[in-house]
Amino acid sequence: MPRTKSARQAQKAQQERQRLFSSMQEFIQQRGIPKEQFAEVLRGALLDVLERTLPEEKRQAQAFSVIVNPDTADIQVFKRRMIVADEELEDEAWQIAWSQALEKDPQAEVGEEFFEEIPLQSLTRTQIDQLKVRLRQQLRDLERRALYERYSHMVGEILTGEVLKATRDELIVLHEGNELSLPRRELIPGKDVYVPKESQAAYRRERQAASVVKAVVAQVLDPRHTPPSRPIVMLSRTSPLFLEALLKLEIPEIYDGLISIKKVVRIPGERAKVLVESYDDRIDPVGACVGVKGTRIKPVVEELRGEYIDIIPYNPDVKLMISRALAPATVMYVDLYPTRRYAKVFV
Repeated sequence: MPRTKSARQAQKAQQERQRLFSSMQEFIQQRGIPKEQFAEVLRGALLDVLERTLPEEKRQAQAFSVIVNPDTADIQVFKRRMIVADEELEDEAWQIAWSQALEKDPQAEVGEEFFEEIPLQSLTRTQIDQLKVRLRQQLRDLERRALYERYSHMVGEILTGEVLKATRDELIVLHEGNELSLPRRELIPGKDVYVPKESQAAYRRERQAASVVKAVVAQVLDPRHTPPSRPIVMLSRTSPLFLEALLKLEIPEIYDGLISIKKVVRIPGERAKVLVESYDDRIDPVGACVGVKGTRIKPVVEELRGEYIDIIPYNPDVKLMISRALAPATVMYVDLYPTRRYAKVFV
């Protein structure tokens, strides 16, 4: 028996919803958004759009109910009305006559709630546009929350990503499908040159131009207290955290906790001083960090574009430690002001 026109239209609408839902699922998987959470967002957006069609004083009456299956493209919308006696019918938007309800449900009784399914095809173009705007906003919020949950525990860790886009103020770095921000002020001045892969041909004369960047997660902002236009995850190559993380990667004793980094200060691209302490008397902290003929510190220096790194052993004698930090200068006298956290040094 040939299918009716309405059946073909219903099947076509179902296929379109499945394609739309599949594309949305692919998007949320790339952004790390749980499908159950997305289904709840879609449900809330639909409810909001439908309730906007009601008078403002009746929007809290829960006139609509939406069911979204997160595993399929099945979306059902119901309108809630109260069953009343035929002679008591006053407002068909909120009430349904008992005789009319009996035609659809033989067990309907006066005083019960009646749920009537609303086909999605009945949504107007204005409602569809409102739904798109609301979904876009909610998905952006979900993506920012997912970024926060993904990277909030990674502050101080090094990431390697590809430069996706370069603007006047920042580089957009792609890491595992997520777009992170590397501000240009966090690049090593005059030495870091990073461009998108497709733009490398214009930078052939720049030997240091690259499309892959290594940086540390310097800051992760809470999206609940951050303007939508501001990035959530901030990377850096000038932060002391970057040098500290590089040393952990190259020096096993630091990674294992046998040597601790007490303090790192940097003039990015020029000089850095690292204060280290060994918890094992058999381990020389300076020698372990430098390595035989500088084999351990050399990769760190190369990554920092030739930045000169001084490794200084920690000593409880503050005057002696300051003298070692200023080597090779000869320190004649150190005058300390502990309450002001200040020292005057004579060389």
